[in-house]
Amino acid sequence: MMNSLWAGMVLFSIVTAFFSNNTSALTEGILDGASESVELILSLTGALAFWSGMAKIAEESGFTKPVRKLLSPFLGAVFPDLDKNSEAFCAISMNVTANLLGLGNAATPLGLRAMGELQKENPGDRNTASREMIRFVVLNTASVQLIPTMAATMRARAGSSAPFDILVPVWISSLLSVLAGLGISALFTKKKKAKNAIKKSRQSLYMFALPGFVSLLAISSDEIFRLMGNAALPLAVGGILLWAVCKRTKVFDCFLIGAKEGLHTAMELLPSLCALVCAVSMLTASGALSLLVRFLTPVGSFLGIPSELLPLCLLRPLSGSGGLSVYQNILKTYGADSLLGRQAAVISGASETTFYAITIYYGSIGVENTGCTLFAALAADLVCYLAAVRTVH
Repeated sequence: MMNSLWAGMVLFSIVTAFFSNNTSALTEGILDGASESVELILSLTGALAFWSGMAKIAEESGFTKPVRKLLSPFLGAVFPDLDKNSEAFCAISMNVTANLLGLGNAATPLGLRAMGELQKENPGDRNTASREMIRFVVLNTASVQLIPTMAATMRARAGSSAPFDILVPVWISSLLSVLAGLGISALFTKKKKAKNAIKKSRQSLYMFALPGFVSLLAISSDEIFRLMGNAALPLAVGGILLWAVCKRTKVFDCFLIGAKEGLHTAMELLPSLCALVCAVSMLTASGALSLLVRFLTPVGSFLGIPSELLPLCLLRPLSGSGGLSVYQNILKTYGADSLLGRQAAVISGASETTFYAITIYYGSIGVENTGCTLFAALAADLVCYLAAVRTVH
């Protein structure tokens, strides 16, 4: 499906550019996209190396065991076929933890590590995504965060009086998005025995406990979550290192081994990342994106999505930098505390760059047949957008 979609994006951009006499801008967009992909992979390489090294330390020191135990009720319901003591389950636990804390780049290398472990346990064709891979990628594209640091920080810079007042809407939107994506992926994959499914579904109630508890605090204090957002990254690094030192782990040696693995992964990502970034750049430069916005405005009106938010809804799944640029423009134009500004903040905080995630996760392990991943992820995005515009008043 990605093959057809990528070709469609490129060809649509070319046709639009010729009809609008915008071929010079398209040529520049192609070259800019290629350069941007290299810049992006270089900026990502440092994070990949660092967090792969930290993940190796966590693995060797046994830090992952308490994390896995804490998340096992929820993750056991999502991935019932995985052994809770397996490396794959451990890597997924670390990735989900990074996502919950809003650590951004930290989640990506941990997710790539998880995909590598899932590929080792892939029972079928190595070129075809397994049921667990599909669910894991959808879980990442839905982007459940306890602390949407980036979205709130940009609101604060734009002059918001309460940048973290989007917290509860972000949780609601991302939670509904996750449930929609996982539900659709379950419909298109083989079903487990009913008895086992019922047993596992009960465990998924743990998923609601922590956000529900923290939401009570969010109503009364934004400062708590501002501090948590700023402290999450250093606390994660410090916690892993302190645990490892207490366990007498050779932290530097482990870090070097993991960092080398991260560098290798970065090199494997460049081709697929270049293809996606160039396609997005062509869509923007050719005017095809603006054409899509005009075409989808009636659909957006029917669904209740303001036309001012449609560029963000279209770009957010395609490009992280493009989505942030549109989000920043909305904040400047309408104000950080306006209805549109807050709705845009919830969309940015509760969604992820879907195509980017699918490309790098499957590209890192050479899987071409991604099954229903894209459909489930895009459906989750749509649910997120609909929830975002309805939970903010």
